[in-house]
Amino acid sequence: MSISALERKRLVWRCRRGLLENDIILQRFFSKFTSELTEGEWLAFKEMLDLGDNELLDLLLGKEELNKKFDNSVSWSLLQKIRSA
Repeated sequence: MSISALERKRLVWRCRRGLLENDIILQRFFSKFTSELTEGEWLAFKEMLDLGDNELLDLLLGKEELNKKFDNSVSWSLLQKIRSA
């Protein structure tokens, strides 16, 4: 399964979350890494955006680690990029 350019734009739009902290972290991430993301990372990101705002923030800040659903090398790579942004 691949993600089209339109779907990628929609994912970036979905980054506008209920918590300002999530917005800031994800906007920094996208300003730095958008062109470098692999197809797998886009798919993993799409799945991560289904988390609730507080769950996502805890994951991004390292208060929580990836659960079994996301525990794979692609998700880890994506999470490292987000945390480094």
